[in-house]
Formats: sequence, structure tokens, C-alpha cells
Amino acid sequence: MKETLRQRLDSFTERFEELAMLLSDPDVINNQQRFRDYSREYAELEELVAAWQRYRDIETNMDEAEQLSRDSDADMRELAEMELSEGRERLAELDIELKRLLVPKDPDDGRGVFLEVRAGTGGDEAAILRATCSACTPATPKNAVGGSRSLVPATASRAATKRSSLG
Repeated sequence: MKETLRQRLDSFTERFEELAMLLSDPDVINNQQRFRDYSREYAELEELVAAWQRYRDIETNMDEAEQLSRDSDADMRELAEMELSEGRERLAELDIELKRLLVPKDPDDGRGVFLEVRAGTGGDEAAILRATCSACTPATPKNAVGGSRSLVPATASRAATKRSSLG
């Protein structure tokens, strides 16, 4: 792993620890907006910092195994070689995970979305597709008079679709 990436991950760890201290500060606790912002940032960094800690622990274990591989006992050398090969595999997996976690998150990821699927032109196939999509969601938005939206259970929406496609 490149040294610049290590430094960046270390800076995230320092920020994570700083946020942990800030979240226990009474002034921050009394200011709900700051507390919410810090909590959100803390939660975003938590998985990354945990993965980085696992990576460093594996590196430490591999260093110890490297020292054991020079031992005069053949069994210890064999055990150390097994530990080194397992460590290399885990480091490769964690390296990929860390790079994935470093990709910036889309600011819209936390927002909800409304998806409207209508049985339009296409006959029965369109109605079947719409019913299938409705069955995949726990609640389906339904347009009400005046343009407002209300959530109705998917089962009620499927029944309405079946009635409309039959008649």
C-alpha cells in the first residue's frame, strides 16, 4: 500500500478519535445540529477506521510470523509460512475493501426516492410488470386527487391493478 494512502487512512483515524471526544463534550451535546453532524460523520468513518485497524493488525501478525519463519524449528517455520500466506490473502481483500470505502459517497445516497410505475401502453404485459414491481416494494406511492401522495400497502395496489387489467 502506498505511503500517501496510509497517511490518509491515519488522518481518518485521527478524525474519528477526535469526533469520539467531541461527541462526549457537553457543549456539543447541547447543540443538536452540531451533535447530529458529528454523529453522521462518525458513522461514515466507523467502517473505514475499523477496516484500517484490521489491516494494521494483520500486518503486525505477519511481521511476527516473518520472525517465526526464521526459527530453527521446522514446525514453527511451517506454521509461520501458513500464517504469512493467509495474511497476504486477507491483506489483499482488505486493500480492495479500503479502496472501496475511500470512494466519496454521493450526497443523495441518504435520500428517499419515489418511483412511479404505471401500466400504460403495452396491454397486459405492462399491467403484469407494474404488479410485479409493486409486489417487490413494501409500500407503493399512489397519486391522490390534487397531486398529493399517500402510501398504500402493495397488496391493495396489486388488487387495484388486477381489477384494472381485467376490466
